[in-house]
Amino acid sequence: MSKHRKPRPPASAEPAEQPVIEVSAIPLRRAASFVSSYVNNATVRSALYDMSIAFSQIMIEGAKPVVEEKCEVVMTPAHAKALAVALALNLKQWEDRFGEVKLPPGIIPNKEEQLGAGVAKKVKTN
Repeated sequence: MSKHRKPRPPASAEPAEQPVIEVSAIPLRRAASFVSSYVNNATVRSALYDMSIAFSQIMIEGAKPVVEEKCEVVMTPAHAKALAVALALNLKQWEDRFGEVKLPPGIIPNKEEQLGAGVAKKVKTN
């Protein structure tokens, strides 16, 4: 090897710009393992590098409720955010057409219940 190497350019702190891909232009096909399931419950979990949604169905067996998990979807936080936006847009379109979806009290916890009262005071709200 030569002792005289060209110096490397400094590593950029900015990530390389990714090309924009129109998802609607990509052909769609279903995997052989594709399934469609009815669910009425979802549990969201997060870790440092990914987020997951476990979809399940709450059923009554005998006199006791049972949660039967159907599947779990794991994705990056960026994909989870894109999914949240897509769901919000689709729900808005649905409500514009059919009317507001009303949730029973307690379905969506307030910030204090989600984070604890001490932490919630520090969270900036819009």
